[in-house]
Amino acid sequence: MRMYMNTDKASKADIENLTDLYIGQALDGQTDPIELMVIATMMEHAAKCLKDSPELRAIAIKEAEKDKNGISCGCSFKVQETGTNYDYSKSQAWLWAKGKETEQSEIRKAIEATAKTLKAPAEIEINGATLEVVPPIKKSTTSLIITLQK
Repeated sequence: MRMYMNTDKASKADIENLTDLYIGQALDGQTDPIELMVIATMMEHAAKCLKDSPELRAIAIKEAEKDKNGISCGCSFKVQETGTNYDYSKSQAWLWAKGKETEQSEIRKAIEATAKTLKAPAEIEINGATLEVVPPIKKSTTSLIITLQK
């Protein structure tokens, strides 16, 4: 299977049209659907490796800062701060609230673990209160798991 894209024109609509073409070929039996899924997984991994590369990010930002146009392959780009994190660990009030959140989360996880074992509703006691726990509704999706070789 040969995959190609015109990088002069890289709109979301063009990408969706290309993927629709490949899906159509798989549905018509012209393309091996497993091979198509493997190629998609390989492309996802390649994209993640490229986007996660600090070296590539650094040189791309350096180049982007020189470019006043902000367009490449039909896509606009700009340099901006993202992923801002704040450290609240020195705040006593925040630590107190985080402790309460952790405590409640542990209670919820215990309820979930109990509920998974039930065949019928049951009552449990939590902090002096008697509450009903109902078995959860289980939902799942059948997937094709693809493992790339190391």
